[in-house]
Order: sequence, then structure tokens, then C-alpha cells
Amino acid sequence: MALAVDSVGGPVVARLLELLSDGDGLVSYSWARTNPCGSTPRHWSGKHLTVRGFFVATSTTANKVVPVIREAAPLVPTAPSLSPVAGVYPLEHIQDAVQHLLRGGKILLKVAGR
Repeated sequence: MALAVDSVGGPVVARLLELLSDGDGLVSYSWARTNPCGSTPRHWSGKHLTVRGFFVATSTTANKVVPVIREAAPLVPTAPSLSPVAGVYPLEHIQDAVQHLLRGGKILLKVAGR
């Protein structure tokens, strides 16, 4: 199962829905665009998609999220897209992937033959 995560909104949501396959899901947690997502039944009908949404900018959520972001931010490399991938593991070898991660390096999980 693939999961698309959106925090932008607008036309990108329709494109994400087009890319998803049967049984996949979409989580939308904010929006940065004022125009509608433009989704029509052709994007999702017959795919059995799960779509969930929530908004992170409520005062109660912000009080919980901001401290976590402050704690996590120093753990992110300054250029994560430039960090080399140290290993790619199929999901059935998750234990090996976790051990590699604990030793250091960026790892990727290969899920469902994708």
C-alpha cells in the first residue's frame, strides 16, 4: 500500500490521487493554496482509496507539535536530499534495516515491489 502525504493542497491533490493505486491512501494535513484541489470521481472511483485529513494549526496541536519540531530539527541533516543512501532493504528485512540505521546512514525501505 502506498501513502501520499500532502500539505500544499490545490491541483497537486488531484495529481496525487491519479498516481495512487487500488487500496492506497492520502493524508492531507494543511493547505498552502487557496484554489480547490480539482479532484473528480475519475481520480479516485474504483480505487478503494482511503483519504484522511486534519489541520495542524489549531492552538492545541501547535502547543504539542512545536516542541517536537524543535527537538527533531537538529537531527535532520542540513541537506538531506544530498545525503547518500547507505542501503535499500525490502520490508521483509526490516530488522536488518533497523540495525543498519542504528549504525548510521540513510536507509530506504522497498515496500510492495515498488
